[in-house]
Amino acid sequence: MLGGGFAAAALAFGILPRLFGLPPAFEPQDARERWRGRLLGLWGLFFFRAFYFEAIRHAPIVEATLINYLWPLLVVLLAWIVLREPFRPRIAAGALLGAAGAALVAGGQRAAFEEGHILGYALALGSAVAWSSYTVLLRKWGGGRAFLLTASVGSVFLSGLWLFAAGWPDPPPPAAWGAILYLGAVTIGAAILAWERAVSAGEVALLGAMAYFAPFLSAFFLWLILGERIGLAAAGGMVLIVARGAAAA
Repeated sequence: MLGGGFAAAALAFGILPRLFGLPPAFEPQDARERWRGRLLGLWGLFFFRAFYFEAIRHAPIVEATLINYLWPLLVVLLAWIVLREPFRPRIAAGALLGAAGAALVAGGQRAAFEEGHILGYALALGSAVAWSSYTVLLRKWGGGRAFLLTASVGSVFLSGLWLFAAGWPDPPPPAAWGAILYLGAVTIGAAILAWERAVSAGEVALLGAMAYFAPFLSAFFLWLILGERIGLAAAGGMVLIVARGAAAA
């Protein structure tokens, strides 16, 4: 399923820039810069997701998701440390409020961290580190869009190796392939293209703080589309995330 998603993302990376009239992006002539960009693309595309999927195999999903939601806070910290962006107290306050709100929305009131799931927790933290470091290095080195197609093809190959090592699962039913194509083309392809544009043009620390709107929007659409009930803790978390937006603005 993950490999199919990356294949759909590869198509999106090839088609969407042309649809939106983005200028062509070419890999640099320097071999060292090319390989650095390709490896960074694999780090962000493949390992961020592979670490998370392995994390929820080895730890309860609530706890793994809570740890994974540290990535926006790590983006804020790394932007100050690596990119030397100016420290802004309102962004720091917004990031902390967002982290607290995301913890409540993701189910922090039900979290029960146990010693037996250390591997899963470590993998979830690895996922957070992968995406936050990818984001900051993308801004530092530039040229991210030029490597996305190569990285997505490499991710298909790595997904095959991963499945071979873990044992081939049963193929998904035909009805699931539409969802796989959507997830690959939209939640990987279009989302990463949009993130790359935002990172290239915006203040990275502010983007990290704003990223805590993701769990807010997830909970909102679960309520709007599926009619899922939003508990008091999740509602409180959503209020904190909105307050975070006001603090960071």
